[in-house]
Amino acid sequence: ELTEEEKKYCTINPILNISEGSTLFNKAMKNITLAVEKDNGHYFEEAIESYNLGIDQLMMYLKHEANANRRFQLEKKIDVYVKLNNYLKTNWFLFLKILNATLLR
Repeated sequence: ELTEEEKKYCTINPILNISEGSTLFNKAMKNITLAVEKDNGHYFEEAIESYNLGIDQLMMYLKHEANANRRFQLEKKIDVYVKLNNYLKTNWFLFLKILNATLLR
């Protein structure tokens, strides 16, 4: 729970003002959080799947968001998650390719 002082600053970031009743947004953030945990735990394949699901859910939520400022903030965050996911995909598949090449020798 945020303190009263922290709550004052939350109004600055529109993403923090998204209603908690939005189950699609909550599901998306749970998937993104899970992806970060899997990434930190070096479970890259599972992280990629969770990022994909979370990004898709955020994109669906974004289509129904009327507030332009919130949409802009979400778009910036989605861009970060897409870049992280692409980085993981590129390096994970490169790792698998190298691993397969060394195992086939």
